[in-house]
Amino acid sequence: MAKDIWWANIVFREFSAHYIEKTDEEIVKDVRESLVRLAKLDTTGTSFGAFMVARAMERHGSSQAKASAENGKLGGRPPKQKAQIPANTTELYDRVARLKVDEADARNCWEATMQRGGKDAEGRPVENFDAYLLSWCKTAKEKRSKSA
Repeated sequence: MAKDIWWANIVFREFSAHYIEKTDEEIVKDVRESLVRLAKLDTTGTSFGAFMVARAMERHGSSQAKASAENGKLGGRPPKQKAQIPANTTELYDRVARLKVDEADARNCWEATMQRGGKDAEGRPVENFDAYLLSWCKTAKEKRSKSA
């Protein structure tokens, strides 16, 4: 089996422009030729498949492709680091300032999370404390506004 073809960054406008003026017979012929060109990684000819192979090969040598290779199978950006649970109140209040959340709500969230051994109310590990904190504070604020 042939090596997998790298993806090509193709805009739908390019795809539709290639086929819009063709007759049905020309489209069928082009699609067949495209399949052959894609299977053989062949850039010759005027089929859309040849165009895609050429575009993919350009991309393969680009810095974008190198970044994809460095960042795993899916490519793109490396995953964001998940925010760990603050080890102390100083770290917690640094986050409070950065995330602009209520200090009392943040403290309640942190203390409850620490008491549960880094887990949420359902026993699941808190993987991204910043996201968890934002959600907790939003819910606490909504509860306060409903009771007022």
